[in-house]
Amino acid sequence: MPFSVTIIAPERTVLDVKDAAYLLLSGVEGELGVEEDHTPMLVELTYGKAVVRYGPAGDETQAFSISRGFAQIGPEQIQVLADAAEKVEEIDVERARAARDRAQERLRTRDAQIDVVRAEAALQRALGRLRVVAGLSESSE
Repeated sequence: MPFSVTIIAPERTVLDVKDAAYLLLSGVEGELGVEEDHTPMLVELTYGKAVVRYGPAGDETQAFSISRGFAQIGPEQIQVLADAAEKVEEIDVERARAARDRAQERLRTRDAQIDVVRAEAALQRALGRLRVVAGLSESSE
Protein backbone atom coordinates (compact mmCIF):
# COMPACT_ATOMS: atom_id res chain seq x y z
CA MET A 1 0.00 0.00 0.00
CA PRO A 2 1.54 3.33 -1.02
CA PHE A 3 1.92 6.24 1.40
CA SER A 4 2.04 10.00 0.95
CA VAL A 5 5.21 12.10 1.21
CA THR A 6 5.28 15.87 1.48
CA ILE A 7 8.55 17.81 1.59
CA ILE A 8 8.12 21.40 2.72
CA ALA A 9 10.69 24.19 2.88
CA PRO A 10 9.90 27.69 4.17
CA GLU A 11 9.48 29.13 0.67
CA ARG A 12 7.54 26.27 -0.99
CA THR A 13 6.27 22.73 -1.02
CA VAL A 14 8.99 20.86 -2.90
CA LEU A 15 7.19 17.52 -3.26
CA ASP A 16 3.69 16.20 -2.60
CA VAL A 17 3.03 12.64 -3.76
CA LYS A 18 0.36 10.19 -2.66
CA ASP A 19 1.86 7.02 -4.13
CA ALA A 20 5.30 6.65 -2.51
CA ALA A 21 6.81 3.20 -2.15
CA TYR A 22 10.06 4.15 -0.38
CA LEU A 23 11.75 7.17 1.23
CA LEU A 24 15.40 7.52 2.23
CA LEU A 25 16.33 10.33 4.63
CA SER A 26 19.57 11.60 6.18
CA GLY A 27 18.95 11.76 9.91
CA VAL A 28 21.34 12.97 12.59
CA GLU A 29 21.70 9.33 13.69
CA GLY A 30 22.30 8.03 10.14
CA GLU A 31 20.29 7.21 7.05
CA LEU A 32 16.76 5.95 7.47
CA GLY A 33 14.76 4.00 4.91
CA VAL A 34 10.98 4.13 5.18
CA GLU A 35 8.45 1.82 3.58
CA GLU A 36 4.71 1.38 4.02
CA ASP A 37 3.30 0.86 7.53
CA HIS A 38 6.43 2.21 9.19
CA THR A 39 6.37 2.70 12.94
CA PRO A 40 5.42 6.31 13.74
CA MET A 41 8.38 8.45 14.76
CA LEU A 42 9.86 11.92 14.64
CA VAL A 43 13.31 12.13 13.03
CA GLU A 44 15.76 15.04 13.22
CA LEU A 45 17.32 15.59 9.80
CA THR A 46 20.84 16.74 9.02
CA TYR A 47 22.46 18.18 5.90
CA GLY A 48 22.03 15.43 3.35
CA LYS A 49 19.55 13.85 1.02
CA ALA A 50 16.04 12.64 0.64
CA VAL A 51 15.25 10.12 -2.09
CA VAL A 52 11.64 9.21 -2.86
CA ARG A 53 10.55 6.26 -5.00
CA TYR A 54 6.96 6.67 -6.15
CA GLY A 55 4.52 6.27 -9.01
CA PRO A 56 1.93 3.62 -9.91
CA ALA A 57 4.66 0.99 -10.33
CA GLY A 58 7.03 2.55 -7.78
CA ASP A 59 9.53 3.15 -10.58
CA GLU A 60 9.88 6.94 -10.48
CA THR A 61 12.63 8.41 -8.31
CA GLN A 62 13.23 11.97 -7.17
CA ALA A 63 16.27 13.10 -5.14
CA PHE A 64 16.58 16.22 -2.99
CA SER A 65 19.19 18.06 -1.00
CA ILE A 66 17.87 18.69 2.52
CA SER A 67 19.37 21.20 4.94
CA ARG A 68 18.30 20.18 8.42
CA GLY A 69 14.77 19.86 9.72
CA PHE A 70 12.41 17.16 10.94
CA ALA A 71 10.40 14.30 9.45
CA GLN A 72 7.15 13.17 11.00
CA ILE A 73 6.69 9.56 9.97
CA GLY A 74 3.40 7.74 10.20
CA PRO A 75 2.16 4.48 8.68
CA GLU A 76 0.40 6.23 5.77
CA GLN A 77 1.87 9.74 5.66
CA ILE A 78 5.30 11.37 5.99
CA GLN A 79 5.87 15.09 6.30
CA VAL A 80 9.38 16.47 5.93
CA LEU A 81 9.85 20.01 7.23
CA ALA A 82 13.26 21.25 6.10
CA ASP A 83 15.17 24.48 6.63
CA ALA A 84 15.95 24.23 2.89
CA ALA A 85 15.15 21.65 0.25
CA GLU A 86 15.85 21.54 -3.44
CA LYS A 87 15.47 19.01 -6.22
CA VAL A 88 18.80 17.63 -7.39
CA GLU A 89 18.28 19.07 -10.88
CA GLU A 90 17.89 22.55 -9.35
CA ILE A 91 21.34 22.44 -7.74
CA ASP A 92 23.87 24.72 -9.38
CA VAL A 93 27.06 22.70 -8.92
CA GLU A 94 29.43 25.59 -9.62
CA ARG A 95 27.59 27.78 -7.14
CA ALA A 96 27.72 25.01 -4.51
CA ARG A 97 31.47 24.59 -5.10
CA ALA A 98 32.00 28.34 -4.78
CA ALA A 99 29.97 28.38 -1.52
CA ARG A 100 32.04 25.46 -0.21
CA ASP A 101 35.30 27.21 -1.07
CA ARG A 102 34.14 30.50 0.50
CA ALA A 103 33.08 28.80 3.71
CA GLN A 104 36.31 26.81 3.93
CA GLU A 105 38.35 29.98 3.45
CA ARG A 106 36.39 31.80 6.16
CA LEU A 107 36.88 28.92 8.57
CA ARG A 108 40.60 28.73 7.72
CA THR A 109 41.24 32.41 8.45
CA ARG A 110 39.28 32.42 11.76
CA ASP A 111 39.03 36.20 11.56
CA ALA A 112 37.31 37.66 14.64
CA GLN A 113 34.65 39.20 12.39
CA ILE A 114 33.69 35.84 10.88
CA ASP A 115 30.53 34.20 12.21
CA VAL A 116 31.93 30.69 12.64
CA VAL A 117 28.55 29.02 13.19
CA ARG A 118 27.18 30.58 10.02
CA ALA A 119 30.30 29.62 8.03
CA GLU A 120 30.09 26.02 9.28
CA ALA A 121 26.39 25.86 8.33
CA ALA A 122 27.17 27.25 4.86
CA LEU A 123 29.91 24.65 4.45
CA GLN A 124 27.58 21.79 5.47
CA ARG A 125 24.83 23.02 3.09
CA ALA A 126 27.28 23.20 0.18
CA LEU A 127 28.80 19.79 0.96
CA GLY A 128 25.31 18.28 1.25
CA ARG A 129 24.34 19.62 -2.17
CA LEU A 130 27.54 18.35 -3.75
CA ARG A 131 27.15 14.89 -2.15
CA VAL A 132 23.59 14.56 -3.47
CA VAL A 133 24.68 15.47 -7.00
CA ALA A 134 27.76 13.20 -6.83
CA GLY A 135 25.74 10.30 -5.42
CA LEU A 136 23.22 10.55 -8.21
CA SER A 137 25.83 10.64 -10.97
CA GLU A 138 27.65 7.63 -9.42
CA SER A 139 24.43 5.58 -9.33
CA SER A 140 23.60 6.40 -12.96
CA GLU A 141 26.96 5.17 -14.31
